[in-house]
Amino acid sequence: VGKNWTTHFIEKHSDQLKTTWSTPLESKRADAVNPTTNKLWWDLLKLTLQDYNIKSKNIYAVDEVG
Repeated sequence: VGKNWTTHFIEKHSDQLKTTWSTPLESKRADAVNPTTNKLWWDLLKLTLQDYNIKSKNIYAVDEVG
């Protein structure tokens, strides 16, 4: 990957790319985030990774927007 890779990629694919503004969490989603639900989420994730033998090198960050 070269120094100007990003610029060239954007120029080449500009007809398929768009920019959007991020939006704040909905109040219901924000209210659901607390120390208890946060711990439950991470515990569930840990168990799921163990149950399905998923290695950390196979975990990727993706948001729900797409």
